Amino acid sequence: MPGSTDHLPYMDQAANWAAGRAAEEVFTCPAHRLAWLDDLGQIDALLKANEIPEDERWPQIEEAITRARTILEPHRDKALKLIDLLVEHSRVDGPEFARLMDGGPN
Repeated sequence: MPGSTDHLPYMDQAANWAAGRAAEEVFTCPAHRLAWLDDLGQIDALLKANEIPEDERWPQIEEAITRARTILEPHRDKALKLIDLLVEHSRVDGPEFARLMDGGPN
């Protein structure tokens, strides 16, 4: 199924759910409180389904946030450049997006 993360190890799935929270920290841009609560519920259900005991879940949630932050941080400058381009031009075409993500001049 396109977009499905079911094939990933459960901690990678948890990091995917935690990416929004990590992005709030990396980009210093808080999201709506309920967004994190929904993601947190999804992570908790995932951990429960993988038989992680309740007293071990919060450390795993913190690990998932850390994993997501570790993935996002190296791309912070590129994402900020992309945001600037989107604000300025309202869109970014495919080649321009690829050039930006590859680290080329914009």
